[in-house]
Amino acid sequence: SDLNLIKLKTLQGYLYIDQQRYDESKQVFDEVMAYYKKIKKEFNDGLNKFKLSEDLTLVTSNPYSDGLPRSLVINPEFVLFGSDDKYSQAFRDWLTEKEKRKFLSSISLYYSVLQRTISIEKKKGAGLSDEEKRLVQLKNVMRNQMNEYVSFLIKRINSRLDELGLKAQLGEIDIVWRTKEDQTKSIRNVQEKKQQNLQKIENKYRKILE
Repeated sequence: SDLNLIKLKTLQGYLYIDQQRYDESKQVFDEVMAYYKKIKKEFNDGLNKFKLSEDLTLVTSNPYSDGLPRSLVINPEFVLFGSDDKYSQAFRDWLTEKEKRKFLSSISLYYSVLQRTISIEKKKGAGLSDEEKRLVQLKNVMRNQMNEYVSFLIKRINSRLDELGLKAQLGEIDIVWRTKEDQTKSIRNVQEKKQQNLQKIENKYRKILE
């Protein structure tokens, strides 16, 4: 997945730094940053515009070619994780398996409750039993929670991407710092060696003069 690829590339960059292979490390981090910017644009074009209908049954932001919105009720797993849409690729590649299972189970449970309230809400409000009213209230609470959960997952995916982009930027800064440090050490060693040689010459001629 994109997530694992960027993680591996970033780790490779830091390993190169530890091995003082700074040019190779910079090349790796440059590749990571280019990849980060590409995926960031894809997220802005797809994932961050992901939108569901009010009852959460349709993906209104990504309709089919005929203009009809995608239904989440029939096959939520495919619509969320199996299509070629950018939002689906992001959910598939940037969520953990545990998060994907929770996403599916939560929205499936909501649809189960929603289905039970469809016939109830066609009645007049005064004609509802207490149990039916509680069921409608439960559906509304679950809908709000699902909306919040979807927003949370989108923010989490963006956060994971930005974290890896930041690590690549810090890696490039580390290269500059370590390169400068190595140069400083090299200059210091040359100066120390020069001072040692001068001291040897001075000691040699001091003996002659004495």
